[in-house]
Amino acid sequence: MASPSSPWLVAPALLAPIVVHAAQYLSVEQAQRVLFPAADRYEPHSVTLTAAQRKAIEQASDTRVYNSRPRVWQAMQGDTVLGHFFVDQVYGKHE
Repeated sequence: MASPSSPWLVAPALLAPIVVHAAQYLSVEQAQRVLFPAADRYEPHSVTLTAAQRKAIEQASDTRVYNSRPRVWQAMQGDTVLGHFFVDQVYGKHE
């Protein structure tokens, strides 16, 4: 049996690659500006998804919908609707 101070036990650990992953995520406000840079305001909207809507989204996106009340804003420029901005709640590294 090798002793705990054996250099042969330390060497494999030193040769193993170390992978570090860092991610910088946008805030909601930053993401809104990136997606709709021409918008002069974002109006919040209350949305409640039905069970059928949740199922359709899950089938189309292959991702589980955890929240029936997503955070939604309407991106506006003056009186013109530029689009809608949704914030979803995602759990786990694979979604």
